[in-house]
Amino acid sequence: MNIWNKMEQQKADFTPKEMEIYNLVQKDPYAFTTSTAMNIAKTYTVSQSAISRFCQKLGFNGFADFRLSMMISSAKDNSKTKEEFNRNFSDALCTVITQIADNVMPLESVRDLVSHILASRTIYTSGYGASSMPAEYFAFKMMLMNIRAHHIPSSREMETLHIINNKDTVILFSNSNPSHADFFSLIKELLPEQKPYIVLITGTAKHPFAKKCDNVITLPKLSSSIYPTMLDSGVAAMDFAQLMTVRIAEQLQAMDS
Repeated sequence: MNIWNKMEQQKADFTPKEMEIYNLVQKDPYAFTTSTAMNIAKTYTVSQSAISRFCQKLGFNGFADFRLSMMISSAKDNSKTKEEFNRNFSDALCTVITQIADNVMPLESVRDLVSHILASRTIYTSGYGASSMPAEYFAFKMMLMNIRAHHIPSSREMETLHIINNKDTVILFSNSNPSHADFFSLIKELLPEQKPYIVLITGTAKHPFAKKCDNVITLPKLSSSIYPTMLDSGVAAMDFAQLMTVRIAEQLQAMDS
């Protein structure tokens, strides 16, 4: 039996937690086809044991067997050819970058961020999960332009930020991950003259830490049936980092001319 039909057939017997997992499979089938139970649990704030129990409820030994069945089902699904898949994904990527270029880059908050980056002593970037890559990429690009930058890959390293002051800029890439709580706990201990300029880059309109930041840049939240998780939390942030790199390079060139 097709795995989708099996889930639909047993849906009436799902517990509330199993229904939650079922809805996640519906929302992001790509993640359940290619990712690990640990990554899915972290992304959607559910327990690995809940995912495992859901798979066993459907008659699988565990998540690995469930994922294999999802992969087989996907391969047999002829509703989307490979060419159509690639075309739709390319269209989605173009939509993301166009939305950011047209609706985000002209904002005063972006111009303000560029000004602070160029005037700061040090730029610190941080991101967790899907937000880690754009944070690391942006810091790397800043260093290539001879701007002092440092990427902070884990909350433990936040504890080393006792050297930051109001001449620094901290850029947090985050959708709704609470991992930056350690950072804000540290900020509370700083004197006002030590507090850096804090910028939040997010795809979440009501981010829990937005009010604690000096500048919030909200990226378009574009979902797609193709790679919805990556489009929401990864691609938009990476596109923004790339466009910011270009903007800063242009500013540096203008300053030198």
